[in-house]
Amino acid sequence: MDFDPSVISYGKLLDVFWASHDPLERPWRRQYMSAIFPHDDEQKNLAIRTRSREAARRNGKIHTEILPASRFYLAEAYHQKYALRGSWRISCVRPKKRRGEASGRHVRRDDAPARMA
Repeated sequence: MDFDPSVISYGKLLDVFWASHDPLERPWRRQYMSAIFPHDDEQKNLAIRTRSREAARRNGKIHTEILPASRFYLAEAYHQKYALRGSWRISCVRPKKRRGEASGRHVRRDDAPARMA
C-alpha cells in the first residue's frame, strides 16, 4: 500500500488501521504482529495518541507496536492479498457476545457454514 496524504490523512489512515483488526489480540508469532511504522515525529506522536485512545476505548492492553520505519521487504507473492483471495474468512473486530452466541474468531472458509451462521 502506498500512502498518499492528498487522498487520505495519516489520522484517517490510522482510524482505518485500528478498525480493521483486533489490537487486543496477542500475536501468536512475531511475524504476525500488529505494528505501525511512522516516518517522522509527527506520525509517531499521532500513532501514540491513537493507540492510547484505542486502549481507553477498548478497555484493554493494545499489543500494537510503534517502531521506526526502516527498510521494507515485500513478502513472497503467495502472501500478497491473502485475505482478499478468500483463503480465510477473517473476523477483524470481534462483536460483543450476546447471550447464547459464540464469540467471533478466525475460521477457515470450509468451516464457516458449520461454525458461523
